[in-house]
Amino acid sequence: MLRSQIVADVYEAGFHNAMTQVREMAYANNQWDDDAIRQLAHCIDVCKPSHDTTARAPGLLNLTALHLASNELTDEGVRAIVGAISSKSQLPHLAVLDLSHNSVGDAAVEAIAAIAPLLPGLRELDLTDTCITDQAIYHLIDAGKMR
Repeated sequence: MLRSQIVADVYEAGFHNAMTQVREMAYANNQWDDDAIRQLAHCIDVCKPSHDTTARAPGLLNLTALHLASNELTDEGVRAIVGAISSKSQLPHLAVLDLSHNSVGDAAVEAIAAIAPLLPGLRELDLTDTCITDQAIYHLIDAGKMR
């Protein structure tokens, strides 16, 4: 079975009942590539409460940290995660987003900057050891000032 399918199966099963309890998602050093991250993003996006199969779950409102360091993430994977975050409208308690030690570049920063207003609690964005240019960092700083 493909690693990305395992990710999808595990998280779709568990998220439906546990989303309101999730405070931290720690997936560093798993060798997850963009396909696996897209599956995680899909699970975040489609998770519904078990009692109502038509409404989106509010559970991620309590998420405070998402750690994806030291995987095989590229800009494409970051765009998938950003898409899932933006589809949830707002994660007011997300304080830490760790994308360090991945092959992400300026396109990832542009995607993050676009959702900065949806992350009012974000205090730490770790982009250590990535391919991001100084110009992209300045763009991200400007986006942060607008929220």
